[in-house]
Amino acid sequence: MAYAIFLTKKLKTGGQIAGSASHVQRDRETPNANPYKENIWLMGNPKQDLVQDTFNHIGNQTIRKNAVLCVELVLSASPEFFRPSTQAEPGEYEQLRLNRWLDFNKQWLQERFNVTSEGISVPRNRIISAAAHLDEVTPHIHAHMVPIDKRGKLNASAFFGSPKLLREWQDDYAQAMKPLGLERGIRGSKATHIDIGRYYTNINSPQTDNILVLRDKARDRDRAENQRREMEATALAKQKEADELRRLNQQLQLQIQLQKKKLEELSKAPYDVSLEDVAYQLGFERHKNKPLLWLSADRAIVINDNKFITKSVNSFDSKQTGENPIDLVQTVLDVEQRESIGWLASQFGTEMAIANLMKKIKPEILQYPTPKFQPPFSSEPKWLQAKGYLTNTYGISDKVLETEHSHNRIYADNQGNAVIKHYLISPSREHLKQGTVITGASIVGEKFNGVALGSSRTEGWFGIGFDEGKLHQVALADSPIEVLSLASLNPKPKKPTVFLTANGSVSESQIHLLQRIQSSGSEIILATSATSSGEKLAKQVSEQLEETRRIKPQAGETWNDDLRLLREQLRQERERLLQRQKSVKRGIELD
Repeated sequence: MAYAIFLTKKLKTGGQIAGSASHVQRDRETPNANPYKENIWLMGNPKQDLVQDTFNHIGNQTIRKNAVLCVELVLSASPEFFRPSTQAEPGEYEQLRLNRWLDFNKQWLQERFNVTSEGISVPRNRIISAAAHLDEVTPHIHAHMVPIDKRGKLNASAFFGSPKLLREWQDDYAQAMKPLGLERGIRGSKATHIDIGRYYTNINSPQTDNILVLRDKARDRDRAENQRREMEATALAKQKEADELRRLNQQLQLQIQLQKKKLEELSKAPYDVSLEDVAYQLGFERHKNKPLLWLSADRAIVINDNKFITKSVNSFDSKQTGENPIDLVQTVLDVEQRESIGWLASQFGTEMAIANLMKKIKPEILQYPTPKFQPPFSSEPKWLQAKGYLTNTYGISDKVLETEHSHNRIYADNQGNAVIKHYLISPSREHLKQGTVITGASIVGEKFNGVALGSSRTEGWFGIGFDEGKLHQVALADSPIEVLSLASLNPKPKKPTVFLTANGSVSESQIHLLQRIQSSGSEIILATSATSSGEKLAKQVSEQLEETRRIKPQAGETWNDDLRLLREQLRQERERLLQRQKSVKRGIELD
């Protein structure tokens, strides 16, 4: 059974309001809060001045001594409501349950604490701030309410001035939360709420003769022991779940491999024509007692596996050998290769003839040399022009460009375009190494943006951060400009990071490389842009990798938008500083 929780705390001074705000807005350290979880603001914002907003709501009326200036409401529910299936996991919650609970609470706060506009010269909403804390053990809301009564007067007693009124508020709140399955707590319960500030002060206190301190220390030991037991139970359950998922994954991978093998066999079957079938269609008959021997009126063939030997019946000295149906037809009919293929097409179909031709020439094709990519010629005198274009047009950091230029990963061609090389890379257990094989290059300039002729679109990467020690994470971007922008925005990442791009799309072999990087223990971050192509790339990669983290630009669609905005803000700030310096200088000269 899950309960609705409604608590109040009266704040009588600006100092008390400021102290409450520092906890709610996380301006001071909260030992039991998870720094990796973000809180949600239902009303107000984490930067507002609650003290000033409180007095703004009160207005110019006279405030009596010891008056309640603001009331802090704490709204929550039993842990089992937020995580019915994982009650032993502090800080966890089911998102759909949380979303509904937040909606119901925001509606309740708005309906209960709005005042009518008839003759009241104060802001309409008595609630000046409402924050949902998701970073502690159980989700809860801190709402700050200025107790202005219907006459527009500061009057906390009209709302919470007696135990009867408090019970009515608890009844009303529980009734509003009833559609969620929450119930009212036990009427007349002696349970009390522990002040969190006092609690942490006591458990860290060296005193041993204060009963309240000793009680809180004992509570903290019990809490720590219960949490340890819960974590051990959770870890054991998670390990069993992981083992089962691993076993199922292995079974699934085996089934996939078997299915692929069957599919490969089925795809090959229609194109296989045996030498025996060709010999029969040519007019040969199998010898009754010698299954490898095939005879015609003037020629004999011995077929063994995928090879044949043919000879004239009248001339045992001339033998001819071969390994495929095309050779056999050429030899028997004494025709050219193209006529042999035509005969196979007429007897077995065009696809069969083509397949046998490809099978025949495949060994030869494999021997063909692959042309090596030749990057555009480098022109060092043009480097300042290319660097200036990247800096002025895209806002790329001068330090980033010079570092990459010193490693010969970026240079200028004869037209002053920036040439960005793509390399093969290889992951290891602790590092991501850039190879020496250049697979292509991107060209960025005033008149052309694209790839150099001969560049591979299925292999090769451009990256920054290969030389930063043990690898922790790889941030995948859309293009070389996005990689340069990310490196400019993050000159000193907290963790060793490689900013990487496959230049717009990723092939199967590149996905396989990302999987190897991930299996080596590095995190894959999808840092693609918020454009349609960036979202498409992020979706393609996330569907083929087990765990990824998605981050997006904040100011625009691309990281370069963010970078150029930051550069503009810095430029304006420098101009303002220069103007102030000039003003000060003029003032000194006048003196």
